[in-house]
Amino acid sequence: AFRSQLQKSETADPSILAQSLSFPGEGYLGEKLEVIDVDSVHQARQFLMRELALCLNEEFNELYQRMKDPGPFRIDPKAMGRRKLKNLCLDYLVRSEKNKARKRAVFEFENSSNMTDTMGALSALNDSDSEDREKAMAKFEQKWLDEPLVLDKWFSLQAVSYTHLTL
Repeated sequence: AFRSQLQKSETADPSILAQSLSFPGEGYLGEKLEVIDVDSVHQARQFLMRELALCLNEEFNELYQRMKDPGPFRIDPKAMGRRKLKNLCLDYLVRSEKNKARKRAVFEFENSSNMTDTMGALSALNDSDSEDREKAMAKFEQKWLDEPLVLDKWFSLQAVSYTHLTL
């Protein structure tokens, strides 16, 4: 199903495609179970997302490249959809641990010109247990320390990170 969606990517609306390629959250998955086994839901979701990232790595990489927008920042539905889809692809690429994807996320983080791409890159790094993640988190915190609403984004990522979680 994911490969089929990726094959339609040239004609699909980027925002809708991003939604269809997004994996349901653990809360939603848990709601569908009679008895919630939190560890199993987490492990299964992480496993499936990584497998998708590995199996569809070339497709995610190609789509990521196509969704990059070198022009000036725009706030219109098409540009917003492209950013959403590009950042989703980046997340899958980092999960695959291929093609130096983590370094690509660090580059995006350091060179983004807008908060959407900054948070997209930081979010992609969020579950990678790496020095790159720690450096990016520290840099974001320092940069936005005096902006409580922006720093809330940092806290939100910290709260959902599986980096230091042991199951």
